[in-house]
Amino acid sequence: MAVTAPIIQKCVNYVYQNFALIRALMGPNGDPSFEPRAKKIVTVAIEQALVHLKGNADMTPKLPAAFAKELIVSQIFDILKIWLAEPTPQQPDELADIIQVTRYLSPFDILNLQ
Repeated sequence: MAVTAPIIQKCVNYVYQNFALIRALMGPNGDPSFEPRAKKIVTVAIEQALVHLKGNADMTPKLPAAFAKELIVSQIFDILKIWLAEPTPQQPDELADIIQVTRYLSPFDILNLQ
């Protein structure tokens, strides 16, 4: 398994430390403005991590930048929402590893299609 990126670990730990509050904010009766605001914060954090890692925040030229950013951030949030909804959620390190692994899997891999 790949080493979990520090930015992923940091995001998961933040959610874990504020689990009940974020569960309420992102739940069915939560604040509909919370997720878009949180996504913007995570997007900026990812961009900053990329600049630190490789000197720029450029994403693949195979997709328009807005699509690439949305795919990355939305997938992370989708996994977080599953975690928040579980009656017995995984430990933060385990969830961070799950998120990291999904960064390397294509939809074909996830569906176990060859």
